[in-house]
Amino acid sequence: EIARDLRGGSIGRVPVAAFGAEARRALPVRKMEAITSRYSLRFTAQDKPGVLSKISGILGAHQISIESVIQKGRGYGEAVPVVMMSHESQEQNVRLALEEIDRSPVVTEPTVLLRVEA
Repeated sequence: EIARDLRGGSIGRVPVAAFGAEARRALPVRKMEAITSRYSLRFTAQDKPGVLSKISGILGAHQISIESVIQKGRGYGEAVPVVMMSHESQEQNVRLALEEIDRSPVVTEPTVLLRVEA
């Protein structure tokens, strides 16, 4: 419908934001550290006892609660993917925790983080 209006010369009928300028208002932009979200975290970690405890302990120390964990072992001592879903957490806490985890000898690669919007 919009394409037909443009082709017919009826420009401006539908505002870009889908509502009129009189309804627009400025919204404050929060700093990234201040947002809260759920997170999907993918660690590449050694497959040996205590690794999950180490990772979850660091997350807990930074006020990050774990919703679920998936780990598929490949062989004792090898690097395996560990995927965790967090409950809603503050970005700043997640970043600090991941810096600490990535410095740990139990992980072999930098952590992959995905924000999960509900």
